[in-house]
Amino acid sequence: MPRKSPRHGHAAAISALLASFVPALSQGLVTTSVLQNFEDGSVGGAIAATTGNSSTGGATNSIATNVDETGSLRLRMTDPDGSYNGLVMTMTGVFSEPGNYIITADVKVNNSASIIDSFGMAGVVGGPTTTKVSDVNAGYVMNLPQNTTTAAALGYQTIGCAVQVPAGGTFPKNLTLYFGTDPSRGNFASLPANDGNFNGGHRSLATTWTSSANAVYIDNIKKIGPGNYGEERHFWISIGDNYTNLTNLNSQIQSAKNNGFNAVDILARYRTNRYYRANRDYSTYSNPEPFGSGASNSNDPIQAAIDKCHELGMRAYVSWSCFLATDSSTYPGILPAGSITYTYNNSGLPVPQTNNGEGLWADVGRADVRAHVINVLMDFVQNYDIDGVIFDRIRYDSSSYGYNPVALQEMGYAVHNPFQAGDPIPSTSNAAFRDRRREAVTTFLHDAYVSVTNLKPWIVVGTVPIAYGDGLNDTYNSVFQSWPKWSSIPTENRVISFGAEDLIQPQFYRLASSSGSNQAPAANQRLMQKAAFGDVAAFNLDYGLMPGSNVMIAPLFYHPNSGDSAQSAANAQNICDTRQLAYPMNGWGLYAATRTLTDISLIRNSSTTSCGTDVMALTVPLPDFLMKENYDNTPPNGITDLSSDNNTADVITLSWSTPSPAADGEIPTRYLIYRSTTTPVRQYYANLVNRNYVVSGSTFADSTSTGMVSGNSYYYLVVAVDDYNNKATSNQIGPVIYSTPGEYIIETRNGGKNVADYSEISGDWANSTSKSTAPGTTQGIGSRYSTMTTRNDVARFSPSGITPGTNTFDIFYTSNNAASTNAPNTTWRVNTSAGIVTGTFNAVSPTTGNVWHKLGQFSLTTGSGYVEIDSSSTTTTTGSDRLPADAMRFVQIGGSTPSPSPTQSPTPSPSPTASPSPSPTASPTPSPSPSTTPSISPTALPSPDAKQGFILSAVR
Repeated sequence: MPRKSPRHGHAAAISALLASFVPALSQGLVTTSVLQNFEDGSVGGAIAATTGNSSTGGATNSIATNVDETGSLRLRMTDPDGSYNGLVMTMTGVFSEPGNYIITADVKVNNSASIIDSFGMAGVVGGPTTTKVSDVNAGYVMNLPQNTTTAAALGYQTIGCAVQVPAGGTFPKNLTLYFGTDPSRGNFASLPANDGNFNGGHRSLATTWTSSANAVYIDNIKKIGPGNYGEERHFWISIGDNYTNLTNLNSQIQSAKNNGFNAVDILARYRTNRYYRANRDYSTYSNPEPFGSGASNSNDPIQAAIDKCHELGMRAYVSWSCFLATDSSTYPGILPAGSITYTYNNSGLPVPQTNNGEGLWADVGRADVRAHVINVLMDFVQNYDIDGVIFDRIRYDSSSYGYNPVALQEMGYAVHNPFQAGDPIPSTSNAAFRDRRREAVTTFLHDAYVSVTNLKPWIVVGTVPIAYGDGLNDTYNSVFQSWPKWSSIPTENRVISFGAEDLIQPQFYRLASSSGSNQAPAANQRLMQKAAFGDVAAFNLDYGLMPGSNVMIAPLFYHPNSGDSAQSAANAQNICDTRQLAYPMNGWGLYAATRTLTDISLIRNSSTTSCGTDVMALTVPLPDFLMKENYDNTPPNGITDLSSDNNTADVITLSWSTPSPAADGEIPTRYLIYRSTTTPVRQYYANLVNRNYVVSGSTFADSTSTGMVSGNSYYYLVVAVDDYNNKATSNQIGPVIYSTPGEYIIETRNGGKNVADYSEISGDWANSTSKSTAPGTTQGIGSRYSTMTTRNDVARFSPSGITPGTNTFDIFYTSNNAASTNAPNTTWRVNTSAGIVTGTFNAVSPTTGNVWHKLGQFSLTTGSGYVEIDSSSTTTTTGSDRLPADAMRFVQIGGSTPSPSPTQSPTPSPSPTASPSPSPTASPTPSPSPSTTPSISPTALPSPDAKQGFILSAVR
């Protein structure tokens, strides 16, 4: 659909809005630098929070001391009375350019004598402020064990906060950090609506620190950045969008790009079926799941989407349906035996679920179910160059689900399998059982996150949870999606110690047709506020999303009907609200694809939003996921001197110089080789040569083992890749002609190959502008031909450059495809090592036009062997018909083989339709995965060695 130009005034208004929403569009390097490690013996300027340097309701008497702990110096914070506590620390000249930053600190809480419920940090640009420091700048608040004195056993944990540094003003700029039991309470002032409305002790003002044994240790304060805050605009494609029709899929993605989307989420796993190829290049992980309808080895919509998205500069995500196993009434046999979920029955024992209309669920409470889903996920992740995986249906279906007897046993209930009367069956509302089911879902997310990011650290892991009710309590209590647990669980591969997701796309599906508190767009705005500030009344500790430092938030909105102008206007305002909130979202998404594109003009033309017309007009950068460990957005330098050498038969050797280090000091760790018979070479999987092995040096030898076809002309480019999967493209080279050992082509016009080996013995030969396009021929030079007027035309091809001695060759002839090419029953004559052999063939367009037609296999001796074509036997009835002399091809296949007897007239070779030359687009099945490919158990987290092993052997 063509993109509609916005009115200038509205475009300017949106531009101004997004300029404030995206305070810095940084092009700087993402680096990590230590701001303070206290090894100089100082406290880094830390002072107690007071009403003069914060908005605290009263002065604190917190004390900052530099102490030696196990041979290293730290900052220690103590507080004699505990009524108010907190430190303020200002660091000068921290920010040299605008952008988005994460500030981290290693923190240990020692509360051996009394309870410290939580501790955290917040950051602001500039000096101390008496204005409340909101959750928007809060670092992760560590929710420590309740009603226990074991928090010290946690040791050091890394906490962090996101800081946005706007453009404008004077650089460098200062940074002020606040440390305390509740930094997001500002400096302890009262909180506005939706900003930290928590229950329980977390927001208490009176955390007691009266014991001198209580202390907080702070070390290694770091700055990570700058990065783009940006905005992800997600276009969701599902099976209802007919995406197995690849023409339709490409059109949808192109339309999404034209309309301002920059990320696509396409369904890869629907139930226990898949829309991608299992064990495509690597088979480390077994994957028994079948194709979904319309997908096959030759029709891979997920790869098609990846190719198209990357070509257009869009991020390619897949949505991954986790625990809804089938939409039929037959439970899949490929799942662990007996793993169907059981439902609670008030009148008896739990029973296996029956189809309630949506299908059957696997019980996420079972470890083997979680392991199966992660295993098939890892097969996909290993084999596809995806930017992110978004988990859908990562939940129970309702609070009555989750009673599988094995799942209950693993949760600690002493039930029998099968159930027996008297088994301790918990009720659906049992608090402990609810929490254990939340833990099961969280455990899956955690294990999946670590497995994926151990293998490919750059992949974004996200969720698309349900959002029931207005306060999110129903989500928490009925399907057990505990967003607080998801964001507070200790997890590897992150710059802070917490969080098992990088991106959350909650389904904020409130519609304009609803009423009261559920009517869009106001209802969705409230849900966004609560997502940002963690307003889950059912959970008494910190929600912990900490937008920007822990997770990116991009709510998903619903477009259920086509032609609905009211819903289109609501979705336009929904998008506007993601930017206008007190803390803007990190993006947004629309579902479903077909209906969204049908109504895209209604959404874009809506003039009722507070952002004006066309909320999708302005292009903004994609956000950087700085919370991911070692995040890197700097591509390597590209190759500029790619060249080829095809002087050696059977090999095209590519070579290049290793690019100089990029701005971040890195050089490529591997290279992707792309080859095509057409130009330009597209970076599509179908063109990728090294699909399951690594090229790490600066040369590559291409041959028939990778699907090369002798005589074809190829184009190449080489993509340099760094250790975080950033890519840079080389110069393109080609056409390069590939020849097998002993291949020798003789053409008949100047400018062609080996023209000196061509001669005309007799006849009325003349020049033609027509030319065969068979692989390996030289285009633009024309050819020679004779008419059938006299039929005494003989042309000879004498291969002087073949391997010396007597050797066996396959001999091929080609003609152009002109309508006048018509010489049936033409004689061929070969002077073999055993004498003259003759035969006939049909030199007619359907048989020889633009293809290599095999005359036969013959033994030739260098210096005496030749092939002639002779018109004397042709059976054409028209004198104007022509016998072309375009080219003859000799392909050595071995040593001496006796040729047929000179008196023998061999049967003509089959026509090209029976034995064609290999298709230039054909590729052999990739060879098995190299032995260095890591093997990671689906029931255990991958080891660091496995992580490094894949980085060295990753493919696109």
